[in-house]
Amino acid sequence: MSIIVRPMTIADLPAVVAIEKRCFPTPWSFWLFFQEILSPQRHYVVAEEAGRVVGYAGMSYVLDEGHVTTLAVDPPIRRRGIGQRLLNELVDAALRLGLAFLTLEV
Repeated sequence: MSIIVRPMTIADLPAVVAIEKRCFPTPWSFWLFFQEILSPQRHYVVAEEAGRVVGYAGMSYVLDEGHVTTLAVDPPIRRRGIGQRLLNELVDAALRLGLAFLTLEV
């Protein structure tokens, strides 16, 4: 199947939150994601396969600096390059926005 990376929408949030809960011990809530995708200076995307959200990523940015805020892929389908595709989309968005830096804390 082909992976499509597209902007995250409110309709994606139940699937995003479900993946978040499977991936992180202290997951973000539905409302935190809701606020993030509606906030200016944010860029959130999902990876979709056969109409199903299988991963997501997001960044915030101020002036010329961006920060990757989250990135996750549903555990059963990892190791297929989906995370790399999501990260590449954030890098491409940073370039389109004219950001000089894009950081990620791990």
